[in-house]
Amino acid sequence: MIPGRTIVVFGLLPAAAPVLAQPPAPARDAPATLAVMSFQADPQLDPRDTWLPLAVEETLAWRLRRVPGLIVVPTVRIEQARRELVEGGVTADGRRIAQLLGARRILTGTCSGNPDAVVVELKFGQLPLGGARASDAAAGEPTTVRLGPVRLFEALDEATRWCLQQLGASRLENERQQLIFARPAASSSALEYYARALAAARQDDPRSARYYLEQVLDYDARYLPAQVLLAQMEMAAESSRLSAAARIRAARDLARQTGDTLTVAQIDLTQGLLLLLARSPDAARERFENVLIASRRNGDPYGELAAMNSLCDSSLARLPPSEGLSELQREEFAKDSLKAAAQWQTQALQRLEALGDVVSQGPAATKLAMICERLEDFDQALRLHQRTVALAQQIGAKRAEASAWLFVGQTHRRMKRFDEALAALRRALSLAGDDDKLAVQMALAEALRAAGRPGDALSELEAACDRLRRGSDLVGQLRCLRSIAELRMELGLRREAIDPLQQALDIAHVLALPDEQGIREQLAAWGKP
Repeated sequence: MIPGRTIVVFGLLPAAAPVLAQPPAPARDAPATLAVMSFQADPQLDPRDTWLPLAVEETLAWRLRRVPGLIVVPTVRIEQARRELVEGGVTADGRRIAQLLGARRILTGTCSGNPDAVVVELKFGQLPLGGARASDAAAGEPTTVRLGPVRLFEALDEATRWCLQQLGASRLENERQQLIFARPAASSSALEYYARALAAARQDDPRSARYYLEQVLDYDARYLPAQVLLAQMEMAAESSRLSAAARIRAARDLARQTGDTLTVAQIDLTQGLLLLLARSPDAARERFENVLIASRRNGDPYGELAAMNSLCDSSLARLPPSEGLSELQREEFAKDSLKAAAQWQTQALQRLEALGDVVSQGPAATKLAMICERLEDFDQALRLHQRTVALAQQIGAKRAEASAWLFVGQTHRRMKRFDEALAALRRALSLAGDDDKLAVQMALAEALRAAGRPGDALSELEAACDRLRRGSDLVGQLRCLRSIAELRMELGLRREAIDPLQQALDIAHVLALPDEQGIREQLAAWGKP
């Protein structure tokens, strides 16, 4: 042991395991995960009641996630995947999204009527094994049912019973039965405003979402999903984190009273994230370890994943003791923290493999690759980035593939493999959309410059700047102009370098950017005429 060094023991830290360079084939004995998604409003539904499908979908998903032995994809993960799987402005088909998330079964539905006489039509089906390339014909015909018209809460109970029958889970222990069939909320109005809050959040309207959540709690102060979501939204602003902490503590007490262990774990995770934001990574780690243990006990792989990802983040955020360490000891501390983070992220990636979640494996592999780069394990980082390319190609996500090729190119450049770097970056450029081209062109120019081809790098940047001038991305123009100026100066073209730097200064001044002072100093150092 190094004298004066603080040692953090990662009691739950798993042994490192190999990471595959290519995504594995789906396991034939993988758990039959269920996706509850894509509930729709009947065309005749009154516009005032269009919240009903989302309320039914969320309540059924919440209940079914608490059935022992059943794995249900969280609806928030489905919504994230829906956003990620957009190509050319078109969202992927719901069944394909479910398959790529590893689901083998899918529950969809349609709602009509009103809260006092709602009709719910459910459709339960199997999904073929094999992800994006599987044939829907292999799944067979879905089972359907029409329930109602009955009052909303009665419809939810009938729908839950029917789903349990389809899943072969009709017999539940008394405590579990009471939890699952407890009254969803104090009133249907609470469910209505919660559904409206979710819809607003999905439309990137946090102000409306918070308003609706506050309305929920006016109708039902004990409605836990709203308490947790509002606390998570309050976390986003430092000024409201104390409020979030108090809210989440009260919610935890309520969850424990009802025996809702999944929500308790979710709350513990949120408390850990608050501690991480407060720069207390070791205290946060203890929370995340508790979440991991609880999630394993609950049979909740998604809770495990959240805990593993957060344990990775807490490892990355570890702070060395303020005193008593030499520079070498600080370097060792940082390296140990990175190694711990890599092990947790490896475990998260392997959990995603086991679930068959192709969509999430790419970002997880990229995160692990970046940690490997910080450890200067560029060979492993490159294998992971190449794996991300294969995953993006598997799901047909061109933007994700472009991003993966960009990382491949940058890693090759760091390894001084310039031909491979340039080939990968040109591949990225061919796939990138207009919003992403600048990042690729900047990386391409950097690779050309590192390869000893500053003239070609300059041509690449000038082409990028010409394209940017046809649009409205002024910040992008500023970055490009500064790089052009620096390259021209490097090539001995001082007079030609001044003009783009002056243009960059004008943009920084108009936009009141903090770059302005640095550009002024740069101009002065270069001896502006």
